[in-house]
Amino acid sequence: MKILFIGYSSSIHVQRYVNYFKNKGHDIALFSFERNYDRNNYGFKMFQPFIPIFNIGFPFIKKLITSFLIKYYIKKFKPDIIHAYDLKLYGNAAALCRERPLLLSLVGSDILIHSQRPLTKIFCKHSVNFADYMIASSKDIKKTALLLNPNSKKISVNYIGINFDDYLPESVDKNELRKELGLIEDSIIILCTRGFGIIYGQIYQIWALREIVKKHPNIQYVFAGEGETLEIIKKQVIKFKLEKNVKFVGWLSKKNLAKYLRAADIYVSTTLSDAISLSTMEAMYNKLPVVVFNVGGVQEWIENNKNGFLIKKKDVKQLSRILLNLIEDEKLRLRVGIQAKKIVELKGNFKKNTDKIEQIYFKLFNHVKKYR
Repeated sequence: MKILFIGYSSSIHVQRYVNYFKNKGHDIALFSFERNYDRNNYGFKMFQPFIPIFNIGFPFIKKLITSFLIKYYIKKFKPDIIHAYDLKLYGNAAALCRERPLLLSLVGSDILIHSQRPLTKIFCKHSVNFADYMIASSKDIKKTALLLNPNSKKISVNYIGINFDDYLPESVDKNELRKELGLIEDSIIILCTRGFGIIYGQIYQIWALREIVKKHPNIQYVFAGEGETLEIIKKQVIKFKLEKNVKFVGWLSKKNLAKYLRAADIYVSTTLSDAISLSTMEAMYNKLPVVVFNVGGVQEWIENNKNGFLIKKKDVKQLSRILLNLIEDEKLRLRVGIQAKKIVELKGNFKKNTDKIEQIYFKLFNHVKKYR
């Protein structure tokens, strides 16, 4: 089957789908303005227009140009399935092309936030109505999509999932890993692996840490990832004299990410809008007690005080209090971590979840084929 993916090539989710279906023998092409892939070395076609689309300030013009380019590459590649990932730009533009069969992946803020804004809501509504089928990464996202098209029966929830083989076994010694990674061996390690952006809210973690170090001055907080607010967060760390407590480790390879997840004790995510994130799921699978803002679809995975902790959005005092409880109670950390892994094993298998998407491809292809 010929599948055209349309989305951000920097997205780990897009990369995983592209590689998974390529390895299953499908003929794959990826349309993206980003230049994260070398078109000659990945075993699939790469459509990368040389247009600085992200410098265009007018959303309608940006979407219109993108739709013309997508339509051009559709005629060139002649796909059996068009799969657009992320509604904000690529999904809206793909729908404007009016080419079928179109599958939309709705992943988070692309619909939870942008469908609430007057101008972008128009595009979101058109896309949701035109798509032949939609995959929502949480029940909350599905509910939002149905507000745009209440009569739609062409949507289902498909969780993103992780590859269980990507992570280290529990037999790997934490202290040896901490030595290797330059972490404090006898400290509690708190980990955050989200990218840096306003929506990811790392500033709330810094404010909470200010209170935590008053009681636990040797705590170590590790931030992985990169992004637009990284330098702002670094300045806040200096401002509050937290340099000895905070370690920035940048972007992590899959191998090094597995090491940090095994070496850590607690995981925190303070994103302001989300379905269940890949990074939170990874932490849960590694038996880390996760502490997250109660937004979007996280309640579908986390039961408060059982397999994680749900914090009221932007509530720094509650965040500090829960982290202090976890720092001081090893049995609590272990109990919650065990339950966290169980839910991911039950619902978060990437292969099983992605094979369900393949079945949707075949159904869409066979349905549209009847009318061609």
